[in-house]
Amino acid sequence: MVRGRPTWKGSFKTVGGWAPPKRMAAALGVDWVAGPSSRWRLPNRYSVFICLRGKGIFWLRTSDNARTQSFTHLPAYQQHMWRLDGRRALVTGGTAGIGESCVEQLCSLGASVVFCARTERDVLEKQASWRARGLLVVGVVCDVSSVEGRAVLLAALGELPLDVAVMNAGTNVRRATTAYVPDDIERIWNTNYASVFELCRALKPLLSARPGASVVFNSSVAGAVSLASGSPYAATKAALNQLARSLACEWGREGIRVNSVAPWYTQTRLAAPVIDDPVALAGIVARTPLGRVARSEEVAACIVFLCMPASSYVTGQTLTVDGGMSVNGNWTWT
Repeated sequence: MVRGRPTWKGSFKTVGGWAPPKRMAAALGVDWVAGPSSRWRLPNRYSVFICLRGKGIFWLRTSDNARTQSFTHLPAYQQHMWRLDGRRALVTGGTAGIGESCVEQLCSLGASVVFCARTERDVLEKQASWRARGLLVVGVVCDVSSVEGRAVLLAALGELPLDVAVMNAGTNVRRATTAYVPDDIERIWNTNYASVFELCRALKPLLSARPGASVVFNSSVAGAVSLASGSPYAATKAALNQLARSLACEWGREGIRVNSVAPWYTQTRLAAPVIDDPVALAGIVARTPLGRVARSEEVAACIVFLCMPASSYVTGQTLTVDGGMSVNGNWTWT
């Protein structure tokens, strides 16, 4: 325990390096108050950890708690395991839902992120918003389901090594199997599977250039159990799980890990037509031991975990994030 008031020397060590307090305050969206007792003035929802130079402790200050608490500094190897400082990441479908949460969490852990989406307005708005918060992001407008769209993304990525690739872009059309038309099937296949397969092939040189690179697919529990989400969608997600297993073995000796995350219903635009229906939502909740649908940041946290050094011995796995639904036998709740 360190006694006495911390001294502010004009700069402090953040997760991204040394920076002037005023600049970091602006990036975090909080007020910096100068003077002999300089301090952070924070909204109630913020908690800021600051590592003082050479002190080996973390100081926590919050606006609704006047006390300053100290925490033992984690050993260097533990910090490295749970950080992504200096890493370069890609997130497809990164402007909404799980993809949006992935971008924010990767950046918060020190990574710089290239994200893409089809809608120019969404990409530009997110890029401006994130940059205003000090996040290191580059937005690319493209449709990864097409050859031309993937070419645009690959050109934007250039030849710099890539540490993380989160294949999140996906779509669905919910119909009875006999009601699908060829365009529906082609759209689902190209977006959910073909885009991932082709991007993995194209990105392999960038991934193999960095030891410990990680690829994570956003799959679905529909790829493991039968759901009323449509058979083409389920087939593409099962294919992603198998692709993760295949690439994990094929690329493992080159230091590339490949995993998938399989969520259940999550609060996203893609799932909105289902979970906005009270009857459908009641049925989902009744089958889920945790009694609710997932939040996008909960699924993103599992994806980001698989990107970190902390998961460096995990590859070829499908991490199910479903509130216990897939292990439920005949339990129901009302």
